[in-house]
Amino acid sequence: MNASPRIKSSLLINLSAVIVIWVLISMLGALLFLVWIVRSAAEQQVALEGDVIGSVATAAVIDPLLSNDFPTIQARLQAIVETHPDIVFCQLDSRMPTSVGAEVSVGEREALAKWIDGDLDGFVVFFTPVEIEDPNPIQLAEIAVGFSRDHIDSATWNQIIWISFGLGLSFLFVSTSLVYVLNRVIGRPLKSLDEQAARLAGGDLHSPIMVDSQTEFGHLADAMESMRVRVSEQIQSLQEQLAQMQQKQREQQQKLELEQQQQLAQLKGKLHQLQHTQTPPGAPPPSQQEE
Repeated sequence: MNASPRIKSSLLINLSAVIVIWVLISMLGALLFLVWIVRSAAEQQVALEGDVIGSVATAAVIDPLLSNDFPTIQARLQAIVETHPDIVFCQLDSRMPTSVGAEVSVGEREALAKWIDGDLDGFVVFFTPVEIEDPNPIQLAEIAVGFSRDHIDSATWNQIIWISFGLGLSFLFVSTSLVYVLNRVIGRPLKSLDEQAARLAGGDLHSPIMVDSQTEFGHLADAMESMRVRVSEQIQSLQEQLAQMQQKQREQQQKLELEQQQQLAQLKGKLHQLQHTQTPPGAPPPSQQEE
């Protein structure tokens, strides 16, 4: 009997690899989507903070501005900058007739220098007008609040790193769980069925084929068990028929030998009678003549 061909590829490994790749692609897609959501949310949050801080700064400087109290304006703007670490500078540009062109700037010196030179690279700037109703809106000044793009990106990337870490753990958990379930539902029954099929192919018709599974593998094992039982019964029936034929053959051979012995005895008796009938009267028997 030829040996079974060696399995060159494992079905379980192939299915596990497909599942892991599918989960990985899904996780990467989810990560890209979440990164887009986080960045969009960060931009919206910065815009909201810019509006809120602009409103707060407007309320804080309107009274000192009406009285041209610029030291108080500077102190209040400095307090706002120190309260919010993402703000790198805050500048008030007066539009009042008594102080046209007057500016109050607070914040980081490097950031202020770049802002004054017109270099907006690395900043997100929000402008808020300082107005009063008298009775029509009158613009007294304009406040510019500058946020550091590096600070915003750093906070955003921190969130993205934590999201990536969580997705990585989720990927490991989901992949491990799916591979475990796949091994339990498909791998173990398939391996057991393969081993029992190999024994059956090797001529073992006495070991029953059983797989503890309610899936197609269990149905296939039942079918193979039925086949094993039928083949075993057919072989046993053939063995019994062969034994009967061999018994009949022995009986016929014994009967033939007995008939041959009887015929030989009859021939010997007839030969002996024939010899007695051919001997002349008074002549000694053939045995004495020979002596």
